[in-house]
Amino acid sequence: HAQLRPARWRLVAEGVASPDITVQRLGLARPTVRPVTQADVTHSWRAGCPIHYSQLRLVDVNHYGFDGLMHRGQLVVQAKVVDRFVGLLQNTIDNRFPLRTLHTVEAFRGDDIASGDANNTSAFNCRMTTGGTRWSDHAYGVAIDINPIENPYTDGQILPAAGKAYLDRTNLRPGMLTAASPVIRYALANGWAWLSPYDFQHLE
Repeated sequence: HAQLRPARWRLVAEGVASPDITVQRLGLARPTVRPVTQADVTHSWRAGCPIHYSQLRLVDVNHYGFDGLMHRGQLVVQAKVVDRFVGLLQNTIDNRFPLRTLHTVEAFRGDDIASGDANNTSAFNCRMTTGGTRWSDHAYGVAIDINPIENPYTDGQILPAAGKAYLDRTNLRPGMLTAASPVIRYALANGWAWLSPYDFQHLE
């Protein structure tokens, strides 16, 4: 983990020093990307999924945490949209928008409910839409669920259950996505769709 601290400088010319100049350091996503192996998606991919695991990429990337520190996390996303995901995550860093954790759903044996209950931000999971019969965009590796507890799914049920504490979207707390959030403004300006007002966590 790393803490972002401002840097302070002085310019000195002919023996005269300037007042302190404060430079706020910005964190970088610093992604590393590699092809996904079948072992990487043992629980989240299976034969019959709408895309093959060879079309996915494992992205190791920095993110800003609720503790004010930088952390390293992982996402599995479709190869064609890696840059879009990295851009979105860089924007969360630029705006000091915290993510509780950033793990692939493999950490939860492919269980989307368990991942949500842990307030985990995740992307690829070969599953159907919640309560539906068609493939979710998560099954294509082109969707992300951000801080599920702070941004619950609310269509007929509240998922995760702990998200009930965040149904009042006017009571803004860290990690919540709203129409005024810089992260959402960036996402909508860059081709993402946000499933508000019934699925606040979901961008695709």
